Amino acid sequence: MVAISGNKSSEGEFRVWRGKLPLEHRYTSGVAGQRFFGSLKNRGVLIASRCSKCDVSYLPPRPYCESCYEAIDSWVDVKNSGSLYSHTLAFETRKGRTLKTPIVFGLIRFEGVRGGLVHRISAVDPKKLTFGMKMEPKLKPKNQRTGSINDILFFRPVV
Repeated sequence: MVAISGNKSSEGEFRVWRGKLPLEHRYTSGVAGQRFFGSLKNRGVLIASRCSKCDVSYLPPRPYCESCYEAIDSWVDVKNSGSLYSHTLAFETRKGRTLKTPIVFGLIRFEGVRGGLVHRISAVDPKKLTFGMKMEPKLKPKNQRTGSINDILFFRPVV
C-alpha cells in the first residue's frame, strides 16, 4: 500500500490517494546511447559525443550540450584508458544478500572528456586502489557482445 500526498485541500489537509503503484519501468538508451553501445559492440571502442561549438566532449554521450544547449552531432573515440576518480565496495547484492567477497565499483574518468563511467573494478586488491590510478576496460569477446554496458566485463589497472 502506498500513500501519495498531493495538494493541500481547502481545510489545509493533504489529500491522500491509497493504492498500489507499479515501480517497474523501462528506460531506453536514446540516440546517443544507441550509438555508444553500437560502437562498443561492433568496434570495442568507447566514444563520446562532442559539441563543436563549445569543444566539449561528453561520456556518457548526450544529444545536447549541457553548456550551450546546441544539438550534438559530432563523435570522438575515447582513449581506452582512464583514471580512477573514486571507488566503493558493495557488501550486498541489490536484493540484500550478503556477498562473500565485496564487489568494487569505481568511477573512471577519461582525459579530455566531461563525465565518466561507473563500473566494476577487478584484478586488484581494493586496498591498493589509488586516486588517479590508470584503468582500462576488459571487454567481452566480440562474438559475445550485445550492445550493452555489460559488454565491458570490468575495468582493471593498466600494467
